[in-house]
Amino acid sequence: MGRVLRLVVWGEAGGGWEAELLAALADLRLLSLEQSASEGRSFLTATWEEAGAEADEVRRRAARLGLSHTLEDAAGPNSNDSAWEVLLIGRPLPAGAIAAILRRLGETGVRPSCMKREVARGGLDLLRLRVTGPEERIFGLRKALLEQAALLGIDLGLQRADVHRLHRRLVVMDMDSTLVTIEVIDELARACGKYEKVAEITERAMRGELDFEQSLRARVALLAGQPAEILDRISANLPFAAGAERFVGALRRLGIRTAVLSGGFVPAVEAARRHLGLDYAFANRLQVREGRFTGELEGPIVDARRKAELLEWIAAREGLSLPQVVAIGDGANDRLMLERAGLGVAYRAKPALRAFADACLGLGGLDTVLYLLGLSDDEIDALLAK
Repeated sequence: MGRVLRLVVWGEAGGGWEAELLAALADLRLLSLEQSASEGRSFLTATWEEAGAEADEVRRRAARLGLSHTLEDAAGPNSNDSAWEVLLIGRPLPAGAIAAILRRLGETGVRPSCMKREVARGGLDLLRLRVTGPEERIFGLRKALLEQAALLGIDLGLQRADVHRLHRRLVVMDMDSTLVTIEVIDELARACGKYEKVAEITERAMRGELDFEQSLRARVALLAGQPAEILDRISANLPFAAGAERFVGALRRLGIRTAVLSGGFVPAVEAARRHLGLDYAFANRLQVREGRFTGELEGPIVDARRKAELLEWIAAREGLSLPQVVAIGDGANDRLMLERAGLGVAYRAKPALRAFADACLGLGGLDTVLYLLGLSDDEIDALLAK
C-alpha cells in the first residue's frame, strides 16, 4: 500500500457541503469514511490511498466552501486490529475519569475512534467509547480497566463491537441479590429463628472452609421441622431489584428470552418467573413432608457448574450460540455462567466475581444492562410504550 492520507473537515451542519467535497475523491476507493454532527457543526473524516493530485483539489474545494480542515499522512488499516466498545457510566462521569481510562488504553496502543456521551435516567451519565487495536491487547486490558473503574467510582463494560453486541437473544440471571435484593435463605432462616446459625455457615463458606453444596445442605438442615408456608409467604413478597420490571419488560418486547438460574429455592424463583414473565426458572427443591421441611434437598443441586450447564442447555434449546447470551450475577457461584456467556455482567457484585466479568455495574438499576445492548433511554421508553 502506498501513502495513505487522512482528511478531517468541519463546517456548518445541514449545508450539504459533504457531497461537493467528496466529489473531489470521486474516482478513489475510500479506506474509511465517518460523519457526525453536534450543536450545529458537521464533522467528516476520510482516508484513502493517494493516487495523484486529489489532495490539492480537496484543499481548493474546502477553501471555496469556507470549511476548516486538516490533511495529513495516516497509517493504513491494520488487518489484525479489532473494534471494541467501552461503556462508561457515572453519577456524574467527570472528564478526569474519562481521561484516566483513555490513558490506560493509550498505554498499550489502543486507539479511540469514536466517543458519544448520553444523559440517562436517575442522574447517570454515559459515554460510549469505540476503540480499535490488537485483539489480544484490548482483551488483556479488561481486568485492569474494571479495576481502575472501581477506583474511580464508575461502572464499566467492555465488549467486542461485533454483530452479537446488538443481537443478544438470551439473558440468564442469578436470583438472590441480583434479580431480588434479598438472600431468600437468610430471610427464611430469620423467620424460623435460625438466622445466626445460618450466617455462621455462610461465613465459613466465604472463608473457603465449605463449598457451595456443603454449605447449602448444612443451612437447609437447620430448617428441619419448620412449616413450608414460611417460604410461600416470603415468595409472595419478593423485593425486586430496582429496574427489574423495566429490564425484563424491554427484553420481552425485543423477543429476547429470559431465565433465572438460582442457588435458592423453587417457590421463590417460580414467583419471580410468574411476576416478571420469565421464560425459564431453575432452583433447588426443598423436601417437604406433611407441610414441613425435612431438612433435605430433592434433585440435582443448582451450583456454579449446574448454572453453566443450564445456560448451555437453554441456549441449545433456543437454537442460539453462546455469544448471543448475556449472564448476570453477583457472587462466586455465578462465575462459570458469566465465563460461558458472550457477555458476563457482574451486578452489584462481590470482588470474587468482578475479576471474571466483562462489565461491572452497580450505580443504577438492573435496567442499566440495557445500555450494554446498545439501547438508549428513548428507545427503551418507546419499547415499553407499545
